[in-house]
Amino acid sequence: MGLALTPDGKTLYAAAGENKRLLKIDTATNKVVGTLPMPGIVHESTLTLDGKFLYVTLRKANRVSVIRTHDLEVVTEIPQPGYPDLVVMSPDGTKAYVSNRHADVVSVIGLTDHRELRRITVGKGPHGMALGRPPRP
Repeated sequence: MGLALTPDGKTLYAAAGENKRLLKIDTATNKVVGTLPMPGIVHESTLTLDGKFLYVTLRKANRVSVIRTHDLEVVTEIPQPGYPDLVVMSPDGTKAYVSNRHADVVSVIGLTDHRELRRITVGKGPHGMALGRPPRP
């Protein structure tokens, strides 16, 4: 499922899907150096731009788990309206956007306090997302 590589390339986080785990892998040895059991099927794992937190979607559990990367501790869980799929971080590092396929919305989450700020109604069944920088004037 979802993979997140740290900017230095030394650590890879892997969403282990139906195994209901998040894996932390040392890329120098290709060995699992940490495992975090999760309360549902793990679909996506996305790092915040500073690498301090990992946002993990639990589709059927309808929530996003926020995990501190240095100790693999869940710091909070953010309820979602319907089958959260993918997470994209804003280029300025202040927000996360989460597609909710069965609710036809994208949740906007503030990264300073890991709280949902609002929901954006979008077309039917949102899944993949991409953010770009605004064009220069």
